[in-house]
Amino acid sequence: MTKLIQHCVVPVNAFPVSWSSVMSLLSADDVRVAATGHWAFLLSRAGIPIEHLDGRGHPCPRCGGHDRFAAFDQLPIRGGVHCRRCFTRGTDPRPGDGISTVRWMLGCGFVDALRWIADQLGIDTTLSTKHSSLASASPTIAAPRPSISNDEVGRWTAVAKTAYRDMPGSMRDQLAASLGVTTQSLDHLRVGLDQSTGASTWPMRDADGNVIGVRMRDWRRTGQKWSLIGSHSGLFFHRVRPNDVPRGRLFIVEGASDTAAALSMGLWAIGRASCSSSSRFVLDYVRRHTPEKITLIADNDEAGIGGARRLATQIQHRGHRVEILIPPSEYSDLRQWHWHGADRDLVIGHRVLESLPAIMMPQQLLLGFDVSLSDAMTR
Repeated sequence: MTKLIQHCVVPVNAFPVSWSSVMSLLSADDVRVAATGHWAFLLSRAGIPIEHLDGRGHPCPRCGGHDRFAAFDQLPIRGGVHCRRCFTRGTDPRPGDGISTVRWMLGCGFVDALRWIADQLGIDTTLSTKHSSLASASPTIAAPRPSISNDEVGRWTAVAKTAYRDMPGSMRDQLAASLGVTTQSLDHLRVGLDQSTGASTWPMRDADGNVIGVRMRDWRRTGQKWSLIGSHSGLFFHRVRPNDVPRGRLFIVEGASDTAAALSMGLWAIGRASCSSSSRFVLDYVRRHTPEKITLIADNDEAGIGGARRLATQIQHRGHRVEILIPPSEYSDLRQWHWHGADRDLVIGHRVLESLPAIMMPQQLLLGFDVSLSDAMTR
């Protein structure tokens, strides 16, 4: 255990993304690959009514008319549309793939379109340092991770179990007190101890509850957080037998300690490691457990709210009504709010920031809509 973790610890801020030391970079062409199957979602976010993407004639979302606008065949795969008046052969940009469609709808250049698509998908982006100007820069994205093997699950499960056993009960009490959460919530999340660093360990799971990585927190000194190299960014939740999974209202929060705070308040909650991670696992979890109501609690900042809105849209288009709420302005996140007295009733009765109605996308537009991208994509 000690040797394994000792050789895996890398501070989270050391690289542009948490697993940069093992990632490869793809060319801008691969943004198209990442977006394949997601174009209906992306183009609806760009402002094209989703019901107008059925291949029939409709009013143009840019210039109006009656039936001059239509989507090309294989819209979910390619993302191509055209308007006989303002987006046709001879215009700049001209119709082609989804990137061209985004450029046309948003009135932006190629690089800005790529950045917008990456943002919508939750892809961590960087610009190549080989080019000196933005116009000639080649945006790159983190390569998708391979599928998670049973061997990997076995290794991460062993790491998490050993760390859990290595944390004495008295230390778990101290950690709970320092975070303002209950010891039981840390037990439910199987929080443990890395003896080589003194950091707490927080297992990350897929939607089935399999351990696929470990998040670390230096709770005694700096508060720094990082993931062990090779970890897949997953979910934090209390794994129980299928018949014991709660029903009713599901809360989705940001961060391991916010998950502990939610569990401390008696909420049915899952958490993701950041505001832009693990969306595919969230969607899998929602599909498996079909909560009656879903509420996203975002961190009280621009990144947190933006990430919550992207995830809410993905859930909404799977036929679920979604609410977004944020803590009162004086608190940065749910845990801080709970630390200052928020309980279950206060959170449940808090005014929502946004409420999104359920939308069931047409079946032909759902191809690939479930976010099956890598852990760097939100993902």
